[in-house]
Amino acid sequence: MKNSKKYILIFAVLCFSACKKDQFNENPKSDSNKIDYSSVAYSLPGRQLTNVQIDSIAIMHNNFLIEVISNYDLLTTNNDSEMLSHFITIGINNFSLSASGRLAFLDSSNNNNYQFVANHSDDADVIIIMDDAHLFLVNNPSCNFSDIQDFIDDEKTFANSNIAGSDLVIALAFLATFEKSSYLWMPFLKGGSGVGSAFLIDLEEANPGVAINWGDIVEADGRAACGVLLRTWYMAGFGPLSWGSIVGAIGWGCAWGSGYAILSQLWE
Repeated sequence: MKNSKKYILIFAVLCFSACKKDQFNENPKSDSNKIDYSSVAYSLPGRQLTNVQIDSIAIMHNNFLIEVISNYDLLTTNNDSEMLSHFITIGINNFSLSASGRLAFLDSSNNNNYQFVANHSDDADVIIIMDDAHLFLVNNPSCNFSDIQDFIDDEKTFANSNIAGSDLVIALAFLATFEKSSYLWMPFLKGGSGVGSAFLIDLEEANPGVAINWGDIVEADGRAACGVLLRTWYMAGFGPLSWGSIVGAIGWGCAWGSGYAILSQLWE
């Protein structure tokens, strides 16, 4: 079993992007941690985030995951509790939310994001982009990171030409997160960071019989970025967070997409 400190060293070299544990429900699938978003206006006429802010969501996503990977106890007998506790700690250290608010945010962040976006986005092209990404992974299981970059460039061109307003922000957030998540989780020999893939190998060794698919994690991350973004518009005007904090919180929420996707594969 490999020393987790190597992940910190690898991250410092790569520079791809610029504890106290709280009380929490140890079942991340619990229905007790839900936010009611039924009255929220999801699609807005203007564009709320710049390209730099959108990219920051994806960067924060990777940074938070590096923090989780670097501190994860591979010898744990409870991966659910171990994974969630690190995300809760990140929430405590970075965001002005109550303990119940942190749990509700994370749990709702992973609440069937694909269907949530399909139901609440005004532009069907957002779902088309998500479907394109799924098909790309299915049809290119041996792709390199450069192939993903080419795919992202084509999809960004499509999005900027066909989608407007907050729906464009959602589509671009999906693509930015999908790209940077791919870099994090792909093997070094495929053009990725090698950090995430090394962690997954160690996690598989610690849990015999488990085979974790990095593509499923990447797809979950992109979808989580969309779902979290749609769910957090309302925070800007009267919630507890500023727009600057919201960008980080969205990165935190979609990073939990990775955590939850990993746990889901451990449950199988």
